[in-house]
Amino acid sequence: MLQDILENFTKKITIKLRLDHLAAPQIESMQALLQDHPGDLALHFSLYDMEESTKLDFISRKQKVGISNELIQALEAEEIHYSLN
Repeated sequence: MLQDILENFTKKITIKLRLDHLAAPQIESMQALLQDHPGDLALHFSLYDMEESTKLDFISRKQKVGISNELIQALEAEEIHYSLN
């Protein structure tokens, strides 16, 4: 039932990242994780610079994802913040 709600009402996923916590291994891990869950949802990124109080929003033109409980659990296990809209 939860899976049906996620699939029917979610239009995009936004991955929220702090610039001061970004490193190449984390980016590669996140890229592999997202590629393992292909689908039709738009993929957005919000990058935060806490020192400068700046936020940049990006939309992936090539990568789309499929929302699932498995993806959500994997994001939480990797401590990647996200929002579903």
